[in-house]
Amino acid sequence: MTYRRWRLRPGVPAEAVRDLLRARIAPHYRTLDPAVELDLEQLQDAAAVLAIARWPDRTSYDRATQGPAYQAWLEAYRPILDEWDRLVEFETEWFTRGLL
Repeated sequence: MTYRRWRLRPGVPAEAVRDLLRARIAPHYRTLDPAVELDLEQLQDAAAVLAIARWPDRTSYDRATQGPAYQAWLEAYRPILDEWDRLVEFETEWFTRGLL
């Protein structure tokens, strides 16, 4: 899984981030790998959100995020990333591997 913590930009409600994830980001990710699951959680301080991507396994993640097909996917994703960056500011990220 990948976790990314994002700080909401001033005046941006978490619902705007959620709506972008539902309308544009999740559908685009499904073209990368239909098995990836995206989630968004608002943190307790309410000024940040946690974006979570759950991949079936590390092999699926590596296969989906390497090579020319990924570069084409990423290029098509750039306008969506621009929208995302207007809503939030990146803070940190980390990766985990499920044990159960």
